[in-house]
Amino acid sequence: MLPQDNLTGLIVDNTVTFMGRQFYNDFAAAWLDQGMTDAKNISIHEQPTAVSGTRIWIEYNQQILFQAFISPVRADIDNTSKRAAAVVAQRFKAIELERSLFKDPDLGYDEL
Repeated sequence: MLPQDNLTGLIVDNTVTFMGRQFYNDFAAAWLDQGMTDAKNISIHEQPTAVSGTRIWIEYNQQILFQAFISPVRADIDNTSKRAAAVVAQRFKAIELERSLFKDPDLGYDEL
């Protein structure tokens, strides 16, 4: 018998710049406001670019749920993080609905 994974609802921070950390902090606050504390584990990734600020994406089970380019303007970070929390929460609801409607005994849990 395999041990149960009791760590759920984690937000893993894989950001590297100040803008990325600010996005992570703002997203985490907005995520809690969405009431998604019991959701699955997600990770926030960042790739800084010289031209357009930074690229941020949020993953769940190696699937990108949200992606955006953020300029260095502080207001953009706050607005984008709030929008990201709403989009990811909506995507989680869609994923759960799809899993409840589509059941194929030949496919595993992650093989949709």
